[in-house]
Amino acid sequence: RETMGNPCMNNYTAGDGRRFWLVGLQGDRHWPALCAAVGRPEWLVDERFATARARAVNAAGLVAELDAVFAAKPLDEWAEAFGAQPELFWSPINSMEDVVADEQFHAGGGVVYVPAQDGSSVPMVATPADFSATPCDVRGCAPALGEHTEGLLADKRTDHAR
Repeated sequence: RETMGNPCMNNYTAGDGRRFWLVGLQGDRHWPALCAAVGRPEWLVDERFATARARAVNAAGLVAELDAVFAAKPLDEWAEAFGAQPELFWSPINSMEDVVADEQFHAGGGVVYVPAQDGSSVPMVATPADFSATPCDVRGCAPALGEHTEGLLADKRTDHAR
């Protein structure tokens, strides 16, 4: 991460400890927007950073400078600065708490309620694979330790008797 040749395609930490990704695969296209967002227009003409090759050669120093810049503000403020730059693509790196609190996660079926033996239900993360021809069928929680042992052993004894 510290020597990523394209600083527009890397992850960083904001001043509040929250992390985010910049997703600018085309370094030359996204570099001016990044410079504008971080308030460093002089980097556009700085010989260390003016070209993609120069940024790659000086990556360690540039990433360290960006780390220091991003550490100066919380992610909410960076989100505003990034939002003002249509050519700067980014995304927060969500914590588990962020994901669970996200309305879209729930609306998209990210949680399923699995029936438990006592008649209650247990919330669990849904399967990430979704195949329309073979939809997931939530039947119940995992068995307790040894719950099916006698039945499986009985089946084995029956199989050997044949």
